[in-house]
Amino acid sequence: MLGSHLDSVPFGGRFDGALGVLAALEVARSLNDRGILTRRPIEVVNWTNEEGPRFPPAMLGSGVFCGKYGRDWAYARRDGEGKRFGEELERIGYRGPVPCRPRPLGGYLELHIEQGPVLESEGVQVGAVEGIVGIVWLRVTMKGERDHAGPTPMSMRRDALVGAARAIAAIREIPGKLHPDMVATVGEMSVSPNAINVIPDRAAFSVDFRHSDEGLMRRAREMVMETVEDAARGEKLEVSVEEVGGSTALPFHPEAVGAVAGACREAGYTFRRMWSAAGHDARYTAELGPAAMIFIPCTGGKSHTEIEDASWEDAARGCDVLARALITLAGRAG
Repeated sequence: MLGSHLDSVPFGGRFDGALGVLAALEVARSLNDRGILTRRPIEVVNWTNEEGPRFPPAMLGSGVFCGKYGRDWAYARRDGEGKRFGEELERIGYRGPVPCRPRPLGGYLELHIEQGPVLESEGVQVGAVEGIVGIVWLRVTMKGERDHAGPTPMSMRRDALVGAARAIAAIREIPGKLHPDMVATVGEMSVSPNAINVIPDRAAFSVDFRHSDEGLMRRAREMVMETVEDAARGEKLEVSVEEVGGSTALPFHPEAVGAVAGACREAGYTFRRMWSAAGHDARYTAELGPAAMIFIPCTGGKSHTEIEDASWEDAARGCDVLARALITLAGRAG
C-alpha cells in the first residue's frame, strides 16, 4: 500500500500529504508503463481526515482502517459547527461502499516532505524515517464568572481568560524542564462571551505535546494538570482537562526502513535515518504490517503554511526512492 492524504489545515500548503498521494499514483502508473510486475498486489490510498483540526482526532481514516477507532464512532465526530463527519462525507460523495476494517498488509510506504529543517540544513537528500514520536492532544477548559468590566473590582474577579493565559505561559516552559527534543504548542483557543467590556466566564484551549519517550509524555500530562490547577486556583476557577487525540510513539519495522535505505544506496542518494516529529497515517498502518516513510527536504523547514515548498528535483528523487523500496517489499515477479 502506498499513499498519504489530501486534506489540509487552515492556510496549509500544497505538499503536505498531497505529494505522497500523487507520488503513489505516479509509481503505480510507471510500473504499468514499464510492464513491471510485482509478486504482491499494490494499492494506492488517500486517507481521509489525517490532519484532524476540523474533526479531531487526527489520522481518523487510517485509525478506523487499522482498528484504533470504530467506524460509527468516527462518523459521529462533530466539527465546531456541530456537523457530523459521516454526514459531511456523504455530502461530498466520499462515504464509499467498501468496508473500512483492519486487514493484513504486506507493507506500507509513505512519501512526505520533512516538515522540519534537518535535511535542508544538513544538505541531505532523503530521510529514511525510523519511527513516529508520541503525540498527545488535550483540551483545557476554565470556568469563572461573567461580570461587567467596569464596576467589578479586580479583587472580586474570577477571570477565566487570565487563568488560561497563566496556564498557557507555564505550559510552554514544560518541555525545557523535561527534554530538549520535546515540544508543546497551544494553537487553538475560544473565549466566552468574547466581548470587550465583559469579564470572560469561560476559556478553552488546546495543548499539543510530542516526544518519543512515553515516560516523559506521561510526566508532561501530569505537569499540565499541575499547571492548570495552579493557574485556576489563583483566579478561583473550575477547570477540566480532556484528552481529545494522540498516539503513542512507534518505531517502524526494520525491513521497511531497510528497503528505503537500500533504495537510497542503490540510486546514489545521500540519506540519514531520522524520526518524524509529526503524526502520519503510517503510524497506524505500521500495526498491520511493515511500514516506513520517506522524507524529502522542504524549503526553510516550513509546513502547515501557505509558503510550504519543495523542489521538483527533490520530489522526483523521493518518488524514485518510493518506487525502488516498493519493488523491494512487494517483490519483483519474473
